[in-house]
Amino acid sequence: MPTAYARHVKLYLWKNALQKRRHPVATCCELICPLILVGMMSANYSASSLTTHPTDMYGPSAESGGSGYQAIAPGFDYAPFIIAPNQLARSGAVFAVTAGDGAPAGAVDSFIQLMDSVYVGVNFTEALHLPEASVADVPPFRAVAKAFASDAELDAYVRALSYGDAAHPVVYCGVTVHALGPHWDYAIRMNISQVPDPSEPVNDDAQEQAWEAQADYFSTGYAEATSGDATVSGLPSFIEVQTAVDRAIIGAPMDPRLPSYNTTLVTVGSNLAYMLGDPSIDFYSFFQEHYALAERFMRPALMAPQAFSSTTFPVREFEDNEFYGVAKNVLPFVMLIAFMQPVIRLTLGLVIEKETKIREGMRMMGLSDFALFTSWYVTYFLMFFVIALSLTAIGAAGLFQHSSFLIVFLWFFLLGTASTAFCFFVSTFFNKSKTAAVVGTLAYAAAFFPFLAVQNPQVTYGQKVLTSLFAPSAFALSLGVMADGEQIGVGVTFDNWTTLQSNYSFSVGLLMLLFDTALYTLLGWYAENVLPSEFGVRRPFYFPFTKAYWFGASAPGAAGGRGRDADRPLLRGVREEDGEEEEGGGAHIEPAAASLAHLAEEDKVIRMRRLRKEFDTPDGVKVAVKGMDMTMYEGQITCLLGHNGAGKSTTIAMLSGLIEPTAGSAELYGMDIRTQMSEARHSMGVCPQHDVLWESMTAREHLTLFAKLKGIPDADVEREVATRLAEVHLDGPEADIVAGSYSGGMRRRLSLAIAFVGDPKLVVLDEPTTGMDPINRRAVWDLIDAKKREGGRAILLTSHNMEEADVLG
Repeated sequence: MPTAYARHVKLYLWKNALQKRRHPVATCCELICPLILVGMMSANYSASSLTTHPTDMYGPSAESGGSGYQAIAPGFDYAPFIIAPNQLARSGAVFAVTAGDGAPAGAVDSFIQLMDSVYVGVNFTEALHLPEASVADVPPFRAVAKAFASDAELDAYVRALSYGDAAHPVVYCGVTVHALGPHWDYAIRMNISQVPDPSEPVNDDAQEQAWEAQADYFSTGYAEATSGDATVSGLPSFIEVQTAVDRAIIGAPMDPRLPSYNTTLVTVGSNLAYMLGDPSIDFYSFFQEHYALAERFMRPALMAPQAFSSTTFPVREFEDNEFYGVAKNVLPFVMLIAFMQPVIRLTLGLVIEKETKIREGMRMMGLSDFALFTSWYVTYFLMFFVIALSLTAIGAAGLFQHSSFLIVFLWFFLLGTASTAFCFFVSTFFNKSKTAAVVGTLAYAAAFFPFLAVQNPQVTYGQKVLTSLFAPSAFALSLGVMADGEQIGVGVTFDNWTTLQSNYSFSVGLLMLLFDTALYTLLGWYAENVLPSEFGVRRPFYFPFTKAYWFGASAPGAAGGRGRDADRPLLRGVREEDGEEEEGGGAHIEPAAASLAHLAEEDKVIRMRRLRKEFDTPDGVKVAVKGMDMTMYEGQITCLLGHNGAGKSTTIAMLSGLIEPTAGSAELYGMDIRTQMSEARHSMGVCPQHDVLWESMTAREHLTLFAKLKGIPDADVEREVATRLAEVHLDGPEADIVAGSYSGGMRRRLSLAIAFVGDPKLVVLDEPTTGMDPINRRAVWDLIDAKKREGGRAILLTSHNMEEADVLG
């Protein structure tokens, strides 16, 4: 036999399915809009062309070093290592040297001394007796070197908040010395901000661009140093640094006796004058007059190893479709629009039940919020399952033909589950359905735009994961990965779904959509409990950490009451104090008739003892019910008579468990409302002041739903429904007409019939004849009186009509 929770979920699923069938156009829009929009994208894909690129080596070889310097032309930003100290000094940057693990003592000083003996620099100001310092002066290597005891010390230096100020210059490059000669061992550490993007290009143009960037970095001076406001670009890069260190270690200069030696020196020198930023220096004259000084400065440029070359690895044949370059920017927005219709409908459905107080009425009838929300989740999970399956089938025909069918299905489905949870979260903030629909739609659209800020491949992995907390952005980021895969004909499969592409992987996208589903659900659950509402228990912000929330009240008197036996003295006239004023007290309680004593002993009564309810308002605490003491007996109609705002509906809300008493207690047939409300609701029928009716459901369907909610066996439901319809004179054709077309009187009669479904022991009627004409009002009075005479139940009635109270009370 299914549990009450499972039965309630199944019942509400039936209700949701019924409403979907009653609104075929809206339901079709929810299901078909995503298919139409993705179908249009697939049609555009079919019209695009596929280009096959043969196996090739993309990008030319690059040469640098040695005699290659003679090709340097004025304006070219490449510079050899011999003038690097000049550029570092001007920018305020330094060359770091650290001792690696196992390095011998003094390794750092020995390395700096070696480099300083080779890269001696040149002082044009002193040699030419210039009146002021020339910007072309090249200091020796030692002047721009900075020693660190270890890599850890260097890392701490770079991470410090002071890094980059005048006292803590930027590190342009670092060398970690592990061992000195004859078996040298060192590592080069370039500034990570200058490392080119390693993302694999997907077409020949991109291959060329990637090669150019990498060639810059590795060989032709791509690196730059920035310190303070100064930036120097064109510094020697990885291979130049490696070559410079190797030249110092090998120490094998070109033979000065070669005829080309001096020619090469002059050629290199004529270009260095421009690069050093002082074209006024006549380098040819300087070379003639200060040959030894110039030759010593430029000698490293002619040392072995000389010319080096680099080239790309060959790229095997691949296919390229330019459609995806556009699609990965457009398709996320298309999917956002496609899922907008289900998002709007779900948000409306959730908030309408609050706005029309249906959720409040369902709580009174025993339906838990957990079962209600579960049914909405299951309803839309099933809808998104169908949508995802259809979209995957459409995509498999072309748009996502290279990707795994299961992965694509999970991708669409998890977007649907995250969207469902998002709607639930948004719905907790609103009580007006139209406002919720507008704001929810805008919020869902806004959740897409963070993607635009992080789609650049240079954005870090962590930033993209953080952005994925917005489900539409997570979907868009993973779409970019899939589009890149489809563009080169590999798609996304279980073999590559964890591969990082532009600092994001498809598997991370799926996990984040799943995480978003859980996150939005938890946030919605929390907001549903703590946000202020007219009805229901508003819990403190720390409620998840309280024992009472998870395990309930530990004692019958936890809510301020003292239990049935402790309250009995009140019936004998004992007065007690409660706070600042007297409340209740036996002096104001009519003694029970002796004939009713056995009902009290058998717990066939409703007891209220010092029942109190306070509300916090902007004007302070408002007392709605102040110390109510009353006992109602089975077989009687008890009428609460009073004007609007007297506390009648508040009392009913406490008895039905809709709101929690501030103090005091109540028992319904021996069941305490604080600890046994779930059991008490099975024996209770409620006709709220507002009608708990769905506009698109008939009277017969309403009664069927509530009969099953009360646990009436399926075999008896039809008979029960027919009986209740006949009692309120709705057993004609109107029984199968939707409630939205009923008059006010017919709606109240249907609500009254719902209250008596299942022959409950306690029937609570909150102004049951509101809006009725005199004839129908009399008919309802007769029905209520007949139900009293049947016996076996107590009836609590509220009214501000003296005649009604006199007739029924």
